[in-house]
Amino acid sequence: MLILSAVILLLIALAACGQLGLPIPATPTPTATPTPTATPTPAPSPEVQPGPVSDFDIHLNGLTVEGSFKLGEVPVTFTYRPDHVEAQEAGLRVSGTLTYELLDRTNKLSDLGAVLMPVGDTCDKIGVATDPVELAQLGVTIPGQQIEVDLGRLDQTNAGVPAQMACRATRLIAEQADSPLTRLLIGQINRLLQP
Repeated sequence: MLILSAVILLLIALAACGQLGLPIPATPTPTATPTPTATPTPAPSPEVQPGPVSDFDIHLNGLTVEGSFKLGEVPVTFTYRPDHVEAQEAGLRVSGTLTYELLDRTNKLSDLGAVLMPVGDTCDKIGVATDPVELAQLGVTIPGQQIEVDLGRLDQTNAGVPAQMACRATRLIAEQADSPLTRLLIGQINRLLQP
């Protein structure tokens, strides 16, 4: 009986609240706490730290210089093909096409500028006369005050003095790690490796 009376009283109270316009209290629904989304961490970009040159190896294949070395821990292979040689009173000016490969990338550079080797450092070692009169006696013509040799048109087997001069000069400018050619090459690679 007591339970029935309590239920009746509760119903009467609820009906009275509705007639008086009073809000019926509702049980608040618990709001779900938003789960914080994880911010994706960007993968670190591979950075190569250029270092000193080591394991330098160079050889000559016809008129093409082929070589390899390590720049820090990065192995580099390269070829250098001289396209144009000028024998000037100050020395030999050689320009050509450089192709190098590192980090699975191949790069070809044909506009590197010319490398000038002074007479005292190069021409004396080559053993080829640099005096215009002596060169003329060897069959080398000199338009103006310099010799211009287009190596692309020379037969490597019987090119004569100009090809020998270019070949030996190219060997000399590339056979040491501190030569003008290798400094140029390493400078290009360092720029490529900058993050």
